[in-house]
Parts: sequence; C-alpha cells; structure tokens
Amino acid sequence: MATKIVIHPAGQSGPFEIVSSVLPSQTLRYTMQLLRPDGSVLLKVEEDHATDVYSLVDVVAAALANEQTFSYGYDNQPYLWDGRRWVNANVWLQSVSTGMHRRIRSGEYRSKSSACFYNTMQALWIASGRKELALKPFGVCNGIPLADGVFEFEGANGLNVAPHKPENENLHFLPVSCDDVVKAFFEVQLNQCDESLLFRFLRTSLDPDQRKVLQRWFGLHLVVHKVGNPEKMLYMYGGGGNGKGMVVQMLRSLVTDDAVAALRLKDLTIPSNLELLIGKMAMIGAEGSPETDNEMLKTIVSWEELTVNPKYRDPFGLRPSCLVTQASNPTPHFDDDSDAMVRRVIVLHMTYKPTEAEKIQGIAERIRSAEYPLLVAWALHGALEVLQAGTIVVPQSVAELSAEIVRPVRTVDRFFEVLEFGRYEIAEDELYAAYCLHIKKQGLKVQPKAEFFEALMTRLDRKGILYQRRAKVTGYRAQAFMNDRQELSALVPALLAAKHVNAFFGLRIAEGHFGPAIGQVIPENRRDLPAFEVLNDLS
Repeated sequence: MATKIVIHPAGQSGPFEIVSSVLPSQTLRYTMQLLRPDGSVLLKVEEDHATDVYSLVDVVAAALANEQTFSYGYDNQPYLWDGRRWVNANVWLQSVSTGMHRRIRSGEYRSKSSACFYNTMQALWIASGRKELALKPFGVCNGIPLADGVFEFEGANGLNVAPHKPENENLHFLPVSCDDVVKAFFEVQLNQCDESLLFRFLRTSLDPDQRKVLQRWFGLHLVVHKVGNPEKMLYMYGGGGNGKGMVVQMLRSLVTDDAVAALRLKDLTIPSNLELLIGKMAMIGAEGSPETDNEMLKTIVSWEELTVNPKYRDPFGLRPSCLVTQASNPTPHFDDDSDAMVRRVIVLHMTYKPTEAEKIQGIAERIRSAEYPLLVAWALHGALEVLQAGTIVVPQSVAELSAEIVRPVRTVDRFFEVLEFGRYEIAEDELYAAYCLHIKKQGLKVQPKAEFFEALMTRLDRKGILYQRRAKVTGYRAQAFMNDRQELSALVPALLAAKHVNAFFGLRIAEGHFGPAIGQVIPENRRDLPAFEVLNDLS
C-alpha cells in the first residue's frame, strides 16, 4: 500500500512531491518528484536505502546537482533552463526547500538554516565541480536568440536558425519568430516601410546622422556579444516633448523589459542598486540628471568587475554586460578632468518638436505591439553595420558634438595654464583679478569669485599640487602688471594700503602673461609652511 504525502496551498500543486511504498522485499521505497514552476516534472528520484526520512534531503540535492537544466550563476543564485533561456529560480528553490521539509516533517523550514535543502543544494552543486553560468544576456550564442531558435549569420548573405540549447547560456531572447524578422528585414532593405509608425517617428524626430547612430546603437545591443564591448554609452538631451522618451521606450521594447535595468545615473551612487545590473542587456534611465559617481559609471561602461555585497548573502564580483542609455532635459556634464568620458559618451541633442498634426499618441507602445518584427529588422540592419566595422562607428557630426558637450570649456582650466608652482605667495584678490582679465580677453564668461576659488582648489587637489590658503597674511607687497597702454600699474590698487591680505601659498602667475610675474617669493620669516617645490611638468 502506497502513501502519498502532499501539502500545498489550496488549488495549487507544490513543487515537491513524495510517495512512500513498501516493496515485496519489505523494503521502504521513497519516490520523489521536483516540479518546474510550470508544473512539469523536472526530476524524479527513487530511493530504497534511506537511513531515515531526513537523509532524503541529500539524495534529492545530489540528483539535482547533476541535472543539466539546473545550474548556479556567479551571483550564487540558482537558475533553471526553460527551453529557450536560463531564468532565475531562487524563489522556486526556496519553495522547494520549504515544501520538502514540511513533507518530511523536519523543522528546517527556513533557508537561513545550514541544514536545509536550499543550502545543502548549493553545497553539493559546488562539490560537483560544474561550471557556473557567466550570466551574459545572450550567453555564447552564435547569433541572436529569437522565440523559435537562434538566428545565426553565415558569411555575407547566408542565414541559419539553430535550436535553443542550455549550452548557449543565454538569459534572454527576442519574442519574435525568425520568419517574421526575415520578412521585415527585406522590406526594410527594399524601402517598403517608409509609412510605418517606426519610420515616420524616426523621420520627424532625428536628423540623418542621428538616425544612423540610433540604428547602430540598437543593433549593437543584438551583437555586442559577438563584437565585444566598444566602451560607449548613449546620452540624449534636450527640451521636453522631442522624442527622447519614445526612443527610450523603443529600446526597452526591442530588448524586452526583463533585459533592462531601469537605473538613472544618480542611482549608481546607491551600492545596493548595482545588483540590478546582473545579466541585463541595457541600463536605461529617462527624465534623469547627469549627476553621478563618475568612476562607477566608467567601470560599468567598460564592463570592469566590481564587488557587490548583498544583504544576508556572500559578496561576489559583479561582471557588468549592459550598454548604458540615458536621457534628460539638462545638458550632460561629467566632472572629470581627463578625456575618459569624452571617449565613452555619444551625445544626441534632440531639438525637433513635432507639430500637433505630426504627433501620434502612444506611438512607442503601438510600435511595440504592431511593428515589433520591423523594429527588430531595423535594428538588425544596424547590427550588420556594426559586425562589418567590428564596432559602432559614429558619424563625424555626432562625434564632434559629443566631444564639445562632454568636454565643455572650463575657464579655470584655461587660467591654470598661466600659473607656476613653488615657494611663492599671491593675494587672493590679485589671483581673481588676473583670472578675470585673462578670461575676458578670450571672450569667455568669468565665474563668481567663490566658485572660481572652489574650482581652482579642486584642480590643485586632483593634480596633487601642494598649496595652502591663509587669511590675514601680513608683509605682502601689492603686485604690478602691464596694462593695455604698456604701463606698469597696480593690479589691485586697494592692496597698496592694505595691512594684511588673504593669500594662496605655493603658486603665482608666471612671468610673461601680464608682464612681470604676479606674486612674490615667500619671505624667510614665514612660519609653519611646507617645503613648496617648483613643478615644471603637470602632465
């Protein structure tokens, strides 16, 4: 006589079932089944020699550790193969663990217990020596995973559809059939889609170079696992109502919501948000601002490993694999003195606002529901250009704008060129007066005094230059400069009668820019000052 033990919520089938039966030899046999989230059987295990009912935890865990459609990722989370992709199975495995211990009547209900099935499972999987999943969006697919197979490129014109298999390790696929994509691909090639919603939007919102960049950027998402990371991010800016939000929604539609980490740049300053990037194709932020942790952003764009410390779990090394796309009304500004962000950021200035007659309500959602194969095919044309070039190629007009926006003219940097460093001192008022003269000659706008000094000290600190700033310094002699009439006159006449000044130590204005050097050598009687050394090379 067999006894089946089933405990599950009303109207639902639990993920773990166990049946005990007595064989003719009087041996007690346990038959156990693990069910997938969709209710199908994942694993069936029979055990005739269990020492006790609690040893069944190890029996099932050992069997599951060798199941090829079950694995762990580098984030220490379990994953199941669902026939087309690997999906996170953490909630499912916790449910299996809880259900198993209820059925065998043990008290190890919670995953925090070291003896529970959830923890035993991971320990036995590690002991099996199997390779963890790399958690890359398209894994090692030799093409683009679609709903009915992997769309592969063979040579210049050949196409092939390969079946899905766990060894591809992909976490995502595009929900469209290969036949629909091929049909739309040739329609785009033959210019038969000009009246589609997608092409009408592109024509009315972007200029030709911007459309080309966007097509290649969308295509890059589909083939970045083949060409490698170009270390680029896309930033769109401009006033409201010019299509930035529509582009963001279209990109999200292309790669699917499950493949997107919805993070703005400022969200990168919160460490707990970084775990959301695992296995994502795109990090997308809309209506945000450019303020962020620049070093963290550069790390993510470059796909460099960083450490994540999740709550109640062991730390692990996060390996970003997403492309960053952001949109905001303000102009992007990255407070970075190097060319690192200039090399990484592609900027699109969205300026065109469609008329009321040109506006199409809900166009992004309508493209998603009615023209998704066309969207994929359009991006696929861009992907082929990326594959041919080996990376994303940016038109010159967009590249020049990107460099101009990301590396803005900073007046303090222009003024930095006239300074020299060593055992010198200069009054703050003279330093600011010389800055104003120098910048106005170049036709640029001067900063307010407090902002100038803050920016100057930031540059000095970043370049590792030793300096000091003091108030009420006595014994300072007012400095002269060569005016427009080629006459020497006081740079700040008010200092001629001053008994003390606020001053910077460690720098002055070099000779030749305003005639004589502005600033004096530090007198020997000054005390408590470091040994300022002359710096000739600041590169």
